[in-house]
Amino acid sequence: MKISELSDIFRNFSEEDFKAFLNYLRSLNLKGSKTIFEIFKMIQKNKKLLLYQDNEKIVDKLIENLKVSGNTIMQSFSYINKAVLGYLKIKSFLGDVPNSEFYLNKYLLKTGNFKLLERNLKKTGNLIYGSERLNEEFFLNSFNYNTLFIDFTAGNIRFADKKTSKQVVPYILDASEDITLYFIIQQIHLFANYLLVMVDSGNSEITGFAFEIMNLINEIERKKLFIKLNRRREIFKLYKLMFLMFYRRNIINNYIKFRRCFEELTNILSIDWINFHYKGLIGFCIMKERLGEKKEFYKKQQAELMLEYIDKNYFIVDENKYLHPSVYRNYIMIVYSLADFKLLKNFIKNHTSKLNPGDYNDMENYGLMYFYYGIKNYRMALDSIEKIRTKDFIYKFDIRNTEIKIYYETGEDITLLDVIHNYRKTINDDMLISRSYKKSILKFLEYLNKLILIRNKTDLNLRYEAGFLLNRLNKEQSIAFRPWLQRMLNELVKKPAKIHG
Repeated sequence: MKISELSDIFRNFSEEDFKAFLNYLRSLNLKGSKTIFEIFKMIQKNKKLLLYQDNEKIVDKLIENLKVSGNTIMQSFSYINKAVLGYLKIKSFLGDVPNSEFYLNKYLLKTGNFKLLERNLKKTGNLIYGSERLNEEFFLNSFNYNTLFIDFTAGNIRFADKKTSKQVVPYILDASEDITLYFIIQQIHLFANYLLVMVDSGNSEITGFAFEIMNLINEIERKKLFIKLNRRREIFKLYKLMFLMFYRRNIINNYIKFRRCFEELTNILSIDWINFHYKGLIGFCIMKERLGEKKEFYKKQQAELMLEYIDKNYFIVDENKYLHPSVYRNYIMIVYSLADFKLLKNFIKNHTSKLNPGDYNDMENYGLMYFYYGIKNYRMALDSIEKIRTKDFIYKFDIRNTEIKIYYETGEDITLLDVIHNYRKTINDDMLISRSYKKSILKFLEYLNKLILIRNKTDLNLRYEAGFLLNRLNKEQSIAFRPWLQRMLNELVKKPAKIHG
């Protein structure tokens, strides 16, 4: 694990986490523990350096303050890296209360401690069925509870009779329905992801998926499973509609029915399950937009869903209390593409505070960059860019792309050509971006260079050359910022020709 990866963990550590991790470090009796403790305390005090991934500054500061070598610092970081993974493993296990209870119950069953198991099963049952809201693992947990009760009963009696049969059979039938519904839920999750991945790869055909889910749904309805008016019936209906939304994606009413059903059930779903379904709906809208199917409708739906998700704080799951910068970025991008700059400004004003404090300044200026560029206040847009410190590879490309457009639109061609040259090298050298993205950006830069040459021509061929390039652009398969290039070329096509006297 690198320092940058460690910073991603520590940036979301609460004060309680820092205290708990320090106690965990002490329990390990590590070699050179005194230096490790001092380094960790300094990391805690200098979180801002970690946030901006100033790795050299972190190491230099530690060497200067602790009077130790760089090798000692890096070795201590290695110990801390291993320790933090161990701490998170224990924390995640204990945080998953139902699973930790199941492991305890299985151990008690295995060792034949039936009295303690009976008492703990009641506690486990209250834990699973006592909540008014369902999470994604509810039916799996219910299945595990029912099977444990069956195994406990079987282990506690020597021979089954009518009384024990009457007692156990309902648990067997419930376990069967629980695992069937859980299986269907997971298959529909996989199918939705399968279709989204296929679309991303340029192929939206449904071929080779392992199960015929429609046949499973039809069989369940034929057998009249989940017909009682209870939670299983409601969740089955929700997932049937989710499947139909993806399976028959061209029927817009399937999307509307699923969204309506989901919104009606938010009062019985846990926050993490609500979070999941919002992401599924948003992912579906993105897919439809990419495919060019009812593009404007789904773009507006995406913006509406994302604002609901952020406005109602559905991003807060477990200990994650901050809005993730990528979600903030995605909303900024979709609203900017709709050219609703009033909504964009209100969002920045009212929702930036939901980010991690360490991200606040960068993301606020990131949003303002798009707002000011959208209203053509280029000076303020560049001023916002200057204030952004993040080195995250996603945002740096967004920033550079916007900067390039500003320089073109303000006619700063010398600066622009220099930026294009450096940007092309950055794109070619970057190993993290996909080949398709790299290709589309490089094509964009190629067209931009030609745009600059055409715009600076003084002869009568300007209109003709701009029109020729526009016609070629319209035939390109994959190119970044096509609408912007089309708009700039159309301006040159319409530009009056200069008459030489």
